[in-house]
Amino acid sequence: MNQELKSSKSGEGIGTATRYRPAKDVAADLVEHFLHRAAKGDPSPKILIDEECNVLWCSADAERLLQPPLPLSIRGGRLIASSAGRGRSWTSFIDELGEDNGRLLLTGPGVTTWVLVTGCAERHEGHRLIFLKCAMSWPFRDVTSSGLSEDFGLTRSESAVLNEFARLKKPAQIAEELEISVSTVRSHLKQIHAKMAVNSGVQLLRITRAYCDT
Repeated sequence: MNQELKSSKSGEGIGTATRYRPAKDVAADLVEHFLHRAAKGDPSPKILIDEECNVLWCSADAERLLQPPLPLSIRGGRLIASSAGRGRSWTSFIDELGEDNGRLLLTGPGVTTWVLVTGCAERHEGHRLIFLKCAMSWPFRDVTSSGLSEDFGLTRSESAVLNEFARLKKPAQIAEELEISVSTVRSHLKQIHAKMAVNSGVQLLRITRAYCDT
């Protein structure tokens, strides 16, 4: 866009969000109008695009969070879906969106990578603009920045293991990612369970996502 977006009175961080320079200008009040549809304080990635999926504006962490192997990413100023949704294509989803919220579940490789996209579209000065909000299979923040590590006294190594566990990876996958043995991963997970006073992986995941998704 030809002018930078101004800070928003709604406190949604428009002033610190990523700006792009598409052909059409986007005013701060238009972004704020779309943001009113999102819950206050909702940390999920939010994106404003045109009909060609050019990114006009996105929330501060959207580009960082939407990365492969997730099936939705921002590349070269465009929003790219790398897989089809359940029952319909990405193109038809974008084309059919109206003022009422629509949803599309995009699935990546395996069952652990998905993005649920909720969107609406409105016409503004002759142009059709689309506002999207994304819920992801991955947490929005890591366990250190979320405060979980400090609250439960996790070590750096334990935090690294828990970050990968929150992405639904199995011990063997965590071991490969962190270049440690599977027995070390299991030992860290045992310590984490004890420190967080949980006795199942489901409980551990729920607490972790409660911290990292808010």
